[in-house]
Amino acid sequence: MSRARGHILRAAVVGASSESIHAIRVAHDLGIRVVALDGNPQADGLASADESHVVDITVPELVIDALGDAPDVVLPVPIGRYLTSTGVVNDHYHLPGVTAVGARNCTDKYRFHQLLEAQRLRSSFCILVPSGGVLAQMPPSFPVVVKPRFGSGSRAVVICETWSALQRHLGQALPADEDMLVEEFAAGVEYGMDAAVVGGRLEVILLREKIITPLPYRQAVGYYSVADSDRDALVKERANTMMQAVVEVLGFESCLLHADLLWDGASMFVVEVSARPSGHHLHDLFTPLATGVDPVREFTKFAVPSLGLGYSFQPMATRSLLIRYFDFRDGTVVSVPRLERVREDFPLVKYEEHCLGKHMDRVTDGPTLMQRGYFILEGESRAQLESDSARLLKQFVVEKD
Repeated sequence: MSRARGHILRAAVVGASSESIHAIRVAHDLGIRVVALDGNPQADGLASADESHVVDITVPELVIDALGDAPDVVLPVPIGRYLTSTGVVNDHYHLPGVTAVGARNCTDKYRFHQLLEAQRLRSSFCILVPSGGVLAQMPPSFPVVVKPRFGSGSRAVVICETWSALQRHLGQALPADEDMLVEEFAAGVEYGMDAAVVGGRLEVILLREKIITPLPYRQAVGYYSVADSDRDALVKERANTMMQAVVEVLGFESCLLHADLLWDGASMFVVEVSARPSGHHLHDLFTPLATGVDPVREFTKFAVPSLGLGYSFQPMATRSLLIRYFDFRDGTVVSVPRLERVREDFPLVKYEEHCLGKHMDRVTDGPTLMQRGYFILEGESRAQLESDSARLLKQFVVEKD
């Protein structure tokens, strides 16, 4: 174990889902002991840690009681609404990372909207429907996005193109046991951003262009790395400028973040931001492969200077990669290609498939999609990646309902 003046370095994981395992492995590789906490005794990350506690992480005081002495770092891991508990723990122990205020500012999507609107970084409408309530006013325009006020992973997000469609959806969804939002739908090309904030300054690691399903669910089923090229220079510049302003409004000082953005050809619209790493095999796999930068590793080196290791969030170069998930729908996968054949026929970087024999419904949320697997391809151009991806997906046989 790493030591600093006789001190055994210790990291905490607040929320030990399967997506925390990468951070735990990074810490172990750096010689840091890991304490994992989660309310679910079956959480995958608990078994990977050196020490584990089953506690209700929605109550940060319970997390602090279980930790006792201060850890050296709270490892950044994908987590939803209760990123706020990580913020409270960081504040309590005076650790670098997201603060309680910063976490609240991004996990509460209504507050997020209000903060950006007040600084003229948004001019769209957003209507709050309180828990147990009904929509009190007709939106001024359509389409609209209906989504929970809190949460992640595109949970329960639906786009309604007309007033009658919205009425039908709300008739099924309301009254809800949580606050809901009805907000203006922004059109454009969708992007994801992986970045760090150091001393209040944004350091972009990777911009990813999304492949999106049609309305009404608009789920991301793949991402292209936005490599170094003049074609994307303006998009990168506008994304960086807008996100630096958003970082300042949200009060982020030192943390990892991921953001969802829309580019309409003239302006950048920030859909959502969260002060933690991206999920869906992005921060732990795709982003390091595309950039050579492992965000969690670099943040840990930054946050624990006693390791004596330099850190950098700046890629030397960006590879042209595509990560694609299996978005088959309305049928059962009865045949899949042999892995050896896939490796021979395609510029394959990574491949994981769990589709054979499974019935596939339309993709309506992230977690369902992730259960199916993914593949990562490398290509010299976007056109090549599109072509190779389409050819690979055609190797699967789906019997339609």
